[in-house]
Amino acid sequence: MVMFKTQSWIQAELKRRGISLTASHLKILHVLDATGITTQRQLRDVMLKDKGQIARLVAGLEKSGMLSRKRDRRDRRSAHLTLTDKSSAVLTTFLKVEQEAVARLLADFSEEEVVLFNTMLFRAENSWDRHRTKENVEA
Repeated sequence: MVMFKTQSWIQAELKRRGISLTASHLKILHVLDATGITTQRQLRDVMLKDKGQIARLVAGLEKSGMLSRKRDRRDRRSAHLTLTDKSSAVLTTFLKVEQEAVARLLADFSEEEVVLFNTMLFRAENSWDRHRTKENVEA
């Protein structure tokens, strides 16, 4: 429930600031910015979405001027994705809003509780990644 409330607040705050992208669109922009990923296939693997979902999301972002696609000269089936100046401005705003949401979420926690909370989240994320990697190897 906390995750839903936080995501809802972030979406409403972004809309108030003139950004009306879905959470999936924002995640794509964030993943492209943070990871250096450049293809839809790589995005699919990271975001755990199917080919059609990624294609629709990327097409929407391209249409709105948030990213550009350039066909790979060696492999015409593949396209490289790059962020635009417009998406960089949106990402800057998104990261600020995300930080505000975290500050609101942790406002009533002591410093020690915040450290413990972050430690537990880090462990949970590592556990998730370990299990996901194991599942991919077994598949």
